[in-house]
Amino acid sequence: MSSPRLTSLDAFRGLAIILMILVNYPGNENYTFLQLEHTPWLGCTLADLAFPFFIFIVGAAVPLSIARRRERGESDKMILSHAIKRAALLFFIGFIANIFEMKAFGDYFVLFGVLQRIALVYLAVVLIILCLPRFRSRILLAFGLLALSLLLLAAVPAIDSLQNHEPIHLPITPERQHNLFDMTDTTIADVLYYRSAADMPAIHDPESLVSTFAAIVTGLLGVFGITLVKSSGVPEERKPVLLAGTGVFLVMGGLLFQLVIPLSEQLWTPSFVLFSGGCAFLMFSLFFWAMEIKGWRHWACLLVSLGKNALFIYLLAYLLLCAMAPLVSLPVQGGEVLTLRDFLYWRFIVPSAAPVFGYEVASLIYTVFALALLSIVALWMDRKKIFVIL
Repeated sequence: MSSPRLTSLDAFRGLAIILMILVNYPGNENYTFLQLEHTPWLGCTLADLAFPFFIFIVGAAVPLSIARRRERGESDKMILSHAIKRAALLFFIGFIANIFEMKAFGDYFVLFGVLQRIALVYLAVVLIILCLPRFRSRILLAFGLLALSLLLLAAVPAIDSLQNHEPIHLPITPERQHNLFDMTDTTIADVLYYRSAADMPAIHDPESLVSTFAAIVTGLLGVFGITLVKSSGVPEERKPVLLAGTGVFLVMGGLLFQLVIPLSEQLWTPSFVLFSGGCAFLMFSLFFWAMEIKGWRHWACLLVSLGKNALFIYLLAYLLLCAMAPLVSLPVQGGEVLTLRDFLYWRFIVPSAAPVFGYEVASLIYTVFALALLSIVALWMDRKKIFVIL
């Protein structure tokens, strides 16, 4: 496997970051478009695909990174050491961000989150590639992890049915806070999560520790996709066709698997892994066909710039939109005090946009304006060859 950088993968990563920022940082959480809202429990929207896309890309990038390091003469032990350090750094940054949110906003502390999941999946994929060099072994492991996830999700509904002397029905429909994922998180992190909230014996964490097993499969799907792309035995013109065909197969498999368990990004169910992975394959096939086969790259320069510093841009978005803007307060006429975000949103964007386009568009305009500022930073960093590796 050769290891040149894939511009199409950078562009896909940039698109995933844009989606994640649009979903996570609206101008007003009460006014967002349906497709930019996560489903409360079961189902799938565009918002639910953003993070799986990024996890897919994390997995796809790992074989390329390992190949480059091996070309430089690094041993597997050195590669693993680097991966552990990088995963620990990502997890630590996410951990500090969660502490900040708890202190600043009075939220309940949660141990896991977006960066923590990226760290765990990244490290797991590195370990799998180093320890299981055979493609068949990785496929079997992916099936095993999906089967384990299904069994864990089915455990509580099955026990409830047996205790009530009822037959076990399909599809399996785990209940919020009454499933093994939430119960495990509650048990492991009881002191950190709930000791200060006697009225809240359990909460649901969408980045649950146990659901990370299924998220690893999403990362492995990225490995399978990049393995196909870098295969010397497949003609270049056929690669996007095979990527798209795999995507269609996985999407159909995910939809059919809803007969067993519904789609749910909140639980990262096996059906959701297949469906979101298939969508990722389809998107990657389009980027690969347009940019690597046809050579149409100029249109995606912004996506590529965002993709090259994706995690840094995401952290910058967090600091600007999630931390600084809500915390910085400005006095306004009449003695009222507004946060910087509310001041910009209610005093400038809403009066001009909401009467004409509606509050949902006004909320989107706020995030698009922030994305424009972040894009300027990304383009400047790319031009100056500044790449922040987290």
